Amino acid sequence: MQDNGSGIDKQHHTDIFKMFIRLHSKQTKEGVGTGLAVCKKIVDKHGGQIGAESNVGVGSTFWFILPESKSVEQNKLVSCVRT
Repeated sequence: MQDNGSGIDKQHHTDIFKMFIRLHSKQTKEGVGTGLAVCKKIVDKHGGQIGAESNVGVGSTFWFILPESKSVEQNKLVSCVRT
């Protein structure tokens, strides 16, 4: 997923995946700081990796990688999530 928001300083790239961590005040941005933390928990549960690439003032790209699964049911889930 990519956005054209304010971007995230590199020093905060690991913090943004922690529960209830917000980089902006509630007056400037909506949310409670759970979205990326939930995404990380799901990706971690499936043995994957998640991260962000960002330039302050330009925007951010969030990525995740899920390993291939030997289970047919898990492959359906992975296919669903990757699209």
